[in-house]
Amino acid sequence: MDKLVKIHQKQLAQQELDSAWNSARRYAQKSRSENTWRAYQNDWQQFEAWCLKLNLRVLPAEPETVAMFIASQAADGLNPSTLTRRLAAIRMVHLGAGYPSPHNTIFVSEVLRGIRRDWGRPPERKAAAIDEEIKKMVDAAESKTLKYLRDR
Repeated sequence: MDKLVKIHQKQLAQQELDSAWNSARRYAQKSRSENTWRAYQNDWQQFEAWCLKLNLRVLPAEPETVAMFIASQAADGLNPSTLTRRLAAIRMVHLGAGYPSPHNTIFVSEVLRGIRRDWGRPPERKAAAIDEEIKKMVDAAESKTLKYLRDR
């Protein structure tokens, strides 16, 4: 009888562990939106393809590889917020696979900081609209209304 009780207790304990594990995984999945997870997946695929094209190790990646990747992406016109998200995806995959994140280095941080500074240049100022241009814009907007069409 004791043996049956112990088996039953083990089964209950295993069920509780399974339930706790499933709950933990569900909460981890909910830690970010579905769109964020999709973006991370795409970001990792971009990094992976770039590394494979240049015959560089993907996992674990060297910090210099990550720095060159974000520099290359910046040269292609990607903005710093996209690059930051790509770094987050690279970090998630590395940590999930049991490797330290290659982006937690001074060099990668400095490369990203340089990209942000370069990107952060103020845009060229446009000339202010003059009175005639403003009148044309207002007239164009008014000509689209039903009241204008009725009263013309």
